[in-house]
Amino acid sequence: MVRIAICEDNESCAKKISQKVSQYFWNKETEVKVCIFSKSNEITNINFTDFDLFLLDIELGDISGIELGIKIKKAAPDAAIIYISAFYTYAISGYKARPIAYILKNDVQFDKTLKDSLDDFFWDKLALKEIISLKNKESTRNIFLHEIVFIESFSRKLLIHLLDNENIEVYGKISDMEMQLCNKGFLRVHKSYLINMKFIRKISNYQILLENGKSIPASESRYSEITKTYAVWKGKN
Repeated sequence: MVRIAICEDNESCAKKISQKVSQYFWNKETEVKVCIFSKSNEITNINFTDFDLFLLDIELGDISGIELGIKIKKAAPDAAIIYISAFYTYAISGYKARPIAYILKNDVQFDKTLKDSLDDFFWDKLALKEIISLKNKESTRNIFLHEIVFIESFSRKLLIHLLDNENIEVYGKISDMEMQLCNKGFLRVHKSYLINMKFIRKISNYQILLENGKSIPASESRYSEITKTYAVWKGKN
């Protein structure tokens, strides 16, 4: 999921931007969560590491969008910034925060410039990340592999457990998923479980403790192989 924060003290403007941004990612078949922050106290309490992209106005009441952008980059260096402002005079100083773009609100090419900027973000920040397509009867969803904590098999179905505690249910075989993901940091630890190794906290006594506190059983017959595979992976990462 792509997590986006819009910091804009004009709520009407913020909602319009949110609709355009959401539509862009829907067209890309990419899950997106857009949060709007329009009040000074909300903006100052943002956890910057919770977001992948910030769309910032320059004038945010008591807060300077430029100063905010600099703080974001210090706290979350990988986060991207797009400035959207009514004034061109701040453009040069705005680049202190190394934004993708500086867009004028009254520009007749606003929609195109926003799309181009989102394209830059999508391909530079997201396209290089591994994505898997999950299909069920209702829809197809593209999920980043780094968001999958583990996959559970039951009754000819797979339950995909995500980082944000969401679960996605699809039809499929865990053996097929294992073949697809075994070289991408996932480890089959049990006939019913396939785990993203980056979320393993500890392996002991035939149990695998995950970072979220959940414990998953490890196959006794393959326990030695599981521990060796994890040790090798951990040594490389």
